[in-house]
Amino acid sequence: MKIQDIVRATQGLLVIGDPRAEVGRGAAVSTDSRTLKRGDIFFALKGINSDGHTHLDECVKKGAALCVVSQIPENYIVSPSHYSALVKVRETKRSLGDLARFYREKYGEGIRRVAISGSSGKTTVKDMTASILRAAAPTVSSPGNFNNEIGCPLSVLGLDPSDVFGVFEIGASARGDVQRLSEIVAPHVAIITNVSLEHSETFGSLNDIAEGESEILLSLQEGGTAVLPRQDPFFDFMAGRAPKGSRVLSFGLTPEAHVYATDISTWPGPSRFKIVRRDDAGRTLNEISCKLPVLGRFNVLNACAAAAAALALGVAADKIVEGLASFSPSPMRFEILRLRDDIVIVNDSYNANPGSMRSSVESFAESFSDRRLCVVLGDMLELGEISGHEHETLGKFLAGFPLTKIILFGTQSKFIQKGAARALANPHDIIYCTDKESLLSAVEDAIQPGTAVLFKASRGMRMEEIVQKVAAHYR
Repeated sequence: MKIQDIVRATQGLLVIGDPRAEVGRGAAVSTDSRTLKRGDIFFALKGINSDGHTHLDECVKKGAALCVVSQIPENYIVSPSHYSALVKVRETKRSLGDLARFYREKYGEGIRRVAISGSSGKTTVKDMTASILRAAAPTVSSPGNFNNEIGCPLSVLGLDPSDVFGVFEIGASARGDVQRLSEIVAPHVAIITNVSLEHSETFGSLNDIAEGESEILLSLQEGGTAVLPRQDPFFDFMAGRAPKGSRVLSFGLTPEAHVYATDISTWPGPSRFKIVRRDDAGRTLNEISCKLPVLGRFNVLNACAAAAAALALGVAADKIVEGLASFSPSPMRFEILRLRDDIVIVNDSYNANPGSMRSSVESFAESFSDRRLCVVLGDMLELGEISGHEHETLGKFLAGFPLTKIILFGTQSKFIQKGAARALANPHDIIYCTDKESLLSAVEDAIQPGTAVLFKASRGMRMEEIVQKVAAHYR
């Protein structure tokens, strides 16, 4: 890319250096001075605890080809020996997205792109979809959970013209977020995993969340496919937002869906099931026997979403089988740890909202029905004024499962305790902990040979710290 193209894409206000110079074809875009390499493009982003502008000199010394800034630091001296050019923009985070969109239009238009939004399961569906597509052709995908206004553009900037497919995760915490990122990706296939309460503090009601997540459909390319959850209460609303001329392909665990799973067996693993594809008239088009190296019915549902996207892109059935069988989950997402004394830990502590909590507990109880069951749950964050009600409702929900111990941590988890105590015959099976030391002690006291323990909480609770200590003790 020529620097003058980057200036146009980012609406640059000032250029220091030769605008006709070209940034090397293999140049990466970096927002971290510590990992920046010579020839890279550096975006100086301002965060809550850091400001990339304070590392500008370091990036220049490392040989950044171009630095994009929203302010030129005081006493910054432009030396003739500088390898770097400098572009000043109004707001670097916004300009990062603008550059990603320009890059996709210039280099990625021949690549078939999949975008994934939803309240939960996005990263897993993204990884499953990418695993299937990689079995068929060269594929690029968002690393980890790169799904926000920084991570998603950086992922798009990783497109290579040699790629056939691109798979991108789109996250949101407020209305407008999904629309902005979807415009950058411009997907040919848009998946919405589900709609449930998340980020209510900033998103608003469940209706607001449904509208926000379905913004992904507004940028669906002409003739594209919307892959939607058939059993979701907002299915009809989402299907109605699909653009004219696009297809709606539903997925689920019911024959009402276009792509659904049947003959499901998740224990002792790997999960085994058949994926059935039917047409609008109900006629069976495909029946694929699959296995998945992870447990949980919700993961089978995730596999249906990924398979639907692959089918929409014309991927052969054998590649779907191959891709699902070779799927490798991201850490802390229903991750199974087998320890001594036949103890099993299920680490699902990456994040949590009311919907994912219920799905996780259901799958946990189903998968380990022959064991002594213990759940260790922490707060579900960012629910705003409905937080107390949702935590109490979760407590009542837990009463429907044969749990030996319910161990809770976090200020909002007091409400889980309240709801469970009202519904359980023996409230002594509920232990509320005020700190992580007492939490660790309670977990270790609850574990006996043959126990299965589920850990789940919102990311901010850092529940994985307890998982790591328990796992180290019983290895």
